[in-house]
Amino acid sequence: MKKRTLCLMVTLMLLMGSFTSFAITKEEAQGWYYGNASAWAYEELIDAVTNGIVLDPALLEDCKKNITRQEFAKLAVNLYKATKKNNPIPAPTSTFTDTKDPSVRIAYKLGIINGVGGGKFAPNNPITREQMGAMILNAVKALGVKYEKGDGILVMTDKADVSSWAINGVDFVYESGLMRGDGIKFNPKSTTPIEQAVAITNRVYKKYAGSVTVAKNDYRKGYKTVIENDGLYVKFNNTGNKEPIVKYGEEFKTTNNFRMELSKVSDVQITMDYRKVYFLDEDGRLFSYDVKKDSYYNYIDELGFISGYALVEKGKYEGYYLVRPKGDSGAIAYDTNLEKVGQVYTLDPYTVEGYIEAAYNFSFDIEEEKHYTMKKYGGRWNKGKTLNMTIDNRSDGPIALVANKFENPIVYRSSGIYETTMKFNNEEHSNAGIVFNVTRANVGNDQYTGYYVGLSPKNDTVLVGWSNYKWNMLKEVKLGFDVKKGRNYNIRVEKIGGHIDVYVEGKKYISVRNELLDVDGYIGVRGWNADVDYVSFSAEKVPF
Repeated sequence: MKKRTLCLMVTLMLLMGSFTSFAITKEEAQGWYYGNASAWAYEELIDAVTNGIVLDPALLEDCKKNITRQEFAKLAVNLYKATKKNNPIPAPTSTFTDTKDPSVRIAYKLGIINGVGGGKFAPNNPITREQMGAMILNAVKALGVKYEKGDGILVMTDKADVSSWAINGVDFVYESGLMRGDGIKFNPKSTTPIEQAVAITNRVYKKYAGSVTVAKNDYRKGYKTVIENDGLYVKFNNTGNKEPIVKYGEEFKTTNNFRMELSKVSDVQITMDYRKVYFLDEDGRLFSYDVKKDSYYNYIDELGFISGYALVEKGKYEGYYLVRPKGDSGAIAYDTNLEKVGQVYTLDPYTVEGYIEAAYNFSFDIEEEKHYTMKKYGGRWNKGKTLNMTIDNRSDGPIALVANKFENPIVYRSSGIYETTMKFNNEEHSNAGIVFNVTRANVGNDQYTGYYVGLSPKNDTVLVGWSNYKWNMLKEVKLGFDVKKGRNYNIRVEKIGGHIDVYVEGKKYISVRNELLDVDGYIGVRGWNADVDYVSFSAEKVPF
């Protein structure tokens, strides 16, 4: 329980600032266990703990044990953090195949360490003294301080044993007095006890910490949000510093805590311009975070408890909210003043503009149908490479309307361009095609209110009409060619206001005017006595 409380405190404190140093007093450090520590090392180890070079007491359980490459990488990163006062971002988890340790990945990204080849780091191998020298030089470079680079000419008697890639590092630590060996030999291939490695790293800290100028995070010089496995951060261009904003599933507290209580974050979304971050807590409350002002806002009073949301990121509807109330399969659009715009009928998160446009731009091959489905009224339906519709004993004129994944039909504007490609499997007295501006639909022939455009294989005609639970023909025209089974035919309907144009195979055959059903409604396909395969279906909005 104590460990969990400490972790929670760490999370909360990290969220309240760009860098939090968990300072250990000398008295507290004296209470740590330093297993097998040498008499000379005891005070240096306490000093290293106090300075933040060692953060994990487990490292010091056996101070005589040889330090590993991964353990020393952690010391180098702690040196960087304690000196620069920030939390650097690690390299990707795929950097090495044999370790995912964050400190190793941070050290790699800072240029402090390299691998051993083949995508490996060899984390558990004891580190050699020449490897330590190279890492220390790289760590000092990462700090951005002035240092004596040395001339790269070694003077120790075993200089021939130093690897060529380690010469500059060994020369630096030897000439600066950080690592001297026995004064005659450097012993580059030897290992190092933990107590010596900690003491050496602490000496580097004391030598250079005072000369590091810690830059302040400057919003004016740019920043970006970074999504990581554990939460959302903001990274500043001028310093590279990373500040946590929210942690997934963790409790957090804001600087303006009078606006919100401790919450758990379940979903986070960032806008493209990065000015604000939006997120949902586990109770269904929507919040936004202003990166520049470091302030949070709670939308619960305006929107209530919700189960999902989206934010339009571009186009003329940029800044609009799309909110799905709990227990509601639809969504509601709100403008930038949080005034309700209206109901939205699609929940596809990948067509954000489509939320506001109510999915007026819509296209899919039946075979590749992903985010949409069809709401069926009557008939027999088979879904393979095509959507096949045949009649049944309940209906000789079944309908299928374009719907979201919850099978709720999607409302489209009264004007639009609708197109389908279909194939007849029979040539009896039948027809099939597109329905649009549909406001009601039920099982049964002509049991709908809306317009219908269809092809008739027996008559070789294209027809247009409307139904209000009773069929009304507007116009039927001969095509001039045979509509044969087994062949694909394309129908395109362009409806602008009360004007309807009908194209078959790219040629206009019908142009009529009718305003009886010029209303927003559903779109879809319909057949009468038909066995037909619908290969594709699309809808476009019409600019006014």
